[in-house]
Amino acid sequence: MVPTIGAALFIWSGFDNSLFNRSLLNSKVVLWLGKISYSAYLVHWPILAFYRYGYGEPSLGESVVILFTILLLAWLNWKFVEEKFRHLEVSRFKLFVNFILAPCLIVTLLSIFVIKTDGLGVRIGSTAYIERLSNVENYPISANKYDYICQFWRIEEKHFNNPDCVLGSNKQTTVLLWGDSNATHYIGLIGSIARKQNWSFRNIAHAGCPPIFYGISNFVEGKRLDDCGSSLSLIKTKISNYKTIFVSASYDHYSRKHSNFLTNFEKTILMLAENRHKIFIIGKAPVFNKFDRNCFAKSLSYIGVNCFAVEQSYKTEIEGINLRLSIFANKYPNIKYLDFNSEICAGNSCSPYKDGRPIYFDNSHIEISSSWALGESLTVPKLEFFNE
Repeated sequence: MVPTIGAALFIWSGFDNSLFNRSLLNSKVVLWLGKISYSAYLVHWPILAFYRYGYGEPSLGESVVILFTILLLAWLNWKFVEEKFRHLEVSRFKLFVNFILAPCLIVTLLSIFVIKTDGLGVRIGSTAYIERLSNVENYPISANKYDYICQFWRIEEKHFNNPDCVLGSNKQTTVLLWGDSNATHYIGLIGSIARKQNWSFRNIAHAGCPPIFYGISNFVEGKRLDDCGSSLSLIKTKISNYKTIFVSASYDHYSRKHSNFLTNFEKTILMLAENRHKIFIIGKAPVFNKFDRNCFAKSLSYIGVNCFAVEQSYKTEIEGINLRLSIFANKYPNIKYLDFNSEICAGNSCSPYKDGRPIYFDNSHIEISSSWALGESLTVPKLEFFNE
């Protein structure tokens, strides 16, 4: 209704000779913008789409440059394409062949060519480009593609009976890694420690669902609430089978939904601790909202892309949450706090890259093979905390 009413008001204002109509609506600038507006509509989207693909969201200064680029290209398109062909007189047959059939055929053939060359297009003939691309291309696999990772939208009885969900030789383990996807991305780190120290653990994760037993409706979308509630109800009946529990979550994400998340989380941990469970709380890994796992490949085509210039997001918030969880854990003998951020951060600087390669899958999740690699480089004291 807003743009419709606005358009109606502009039309209505043209019926008189008011100062507004004479000074603004009939000004040369406005009339010029009106002329090129359709061409601007045509060219603005590919410019913005290609820019965002390579460089991300433009800053204010970049937006101004993009705006003037759009206006320039729109004027050129209006003058040499729109005006030229708008007044062209041709037969219906030529109109169909030259301006409908031929363009459709060209676009179709170009599309097939790009698809068949796996996106390389005309660069298929450049062996140098293909070699450079193969050296930097990233092929991360999402966590739920691994057979041994048991992360689902809804946890069911069969997942607790699935031996593939257990890492280590002892399939009757009493150790559990539990949480959401931010617990899952620690599988390699925990798995490496378990392998070195000869113990096993089961992993169970409910995506987008916090590991708490209180007030979940504040933290879960309505369409996911039933799956989350069902998963947590089942876990509550099974968790007594596990003496040691590793737990982690996207604490900051849920805290932004409602301020009492950490209170509910700590309440859940205390309930487990009072029932003689031994708990490892794993802290939140750094978040990098502008991280792009395909950045190296894009840098071959985009000038000036610096993949390593990625700042940490929510730094103060996440550090505050981790500090609170650490202080909370230190109050109780059977609750411990762990985090692996020293492997991601050096001093005050954190990065989603290590040894020149990306270790993150997306802005907030460590890639699983990188999680294993980080775990292999860890030197961790023997965890005498376990009692299998």
